[in-house]
Amino acid sequence: MKWLVLLILLSINSYMYAPPAATITINMETLVEIRIKEDARLLKLKELKILRAADSAAFAILDTYKRKKSDIQHAAFKAKVKTVADSLNVHFSWLVAVMYHESRLNHKALNSIRAVGLIQFLPGTARGLGTSTNALYNMSGTRQLDYVHKFYRHAKGKFKQASDLHLYAFFPIAVLNNWGDHRVIKYGKLSAKTIARHNPGLDRNKDGKITVREFRYVVTKRYPSKVYKAPAQVEIQRATPNFAGR
Repeated sequence: MKWLVLLILLSINSYMYAPPAATITINMETLVEIRIKEDARLLKLKELKILRAADSAAFAILDTYKRKKSDIQHAAFKAKVKTVADSLNVHFSWLVAVMYHESRLNHKALNSIRAVGLIQFLPGTARGLGTSTNALYNMSGTRQLDYVHKFYRHAKGKFKQASDLHLYAFFPIAVLNNWGDHRVIKYGKLSAKTIARHNPGLDRNKDGKITVREFRYVVTKRYPSKVYKAPAQVEIQRATPNFAGR
């Protein structure tokens, strides 16, 4: 009986003098930061999955759009596209997208203002690259890729999404100076109204000016349907609010 009382007293004493349990402080800002980082990680993985699929689709599209007057069916052309893309630090699929959009991968494509080739080189652009539109027209697609590389190399490291390649071809300073999506495309004496008038298809809301965001939206919508929507999917995801914005 004595031992039982002693044990009871010891238990009561231990309970009375037990150190307080550690207090767990929940820092909501920390939780939000963790969630944002996790969202970003998952989005990155999803983007990589989409872009890998896009690269596969890009190889397929080179085989699909074969033309007698084009050498895109040759392995050399496909290998050269990959080499140029790697050199520019852009996804293979992005480069295919811009060439498909501009010329349907036809290196002899010629439009009404004498722009020619895979990315529709203008006469002035061709001269700046040390050649001419006539020379570009008469060279092979594989050889023409050297000038595609030469055109884009000055902005290497600036291309963060597929539409950057299109934007650089349309208005280089926008990419070189990292213009934001809401920036109106104009420069110096070249007014926004003039640019919109000559490019009505890019002025989505018909307000007499074209923003970078409008430009990106229009060109990504023109990517090959069914076969090639991956770059647009990635850009749409990047525009979606993350956890902090919900």
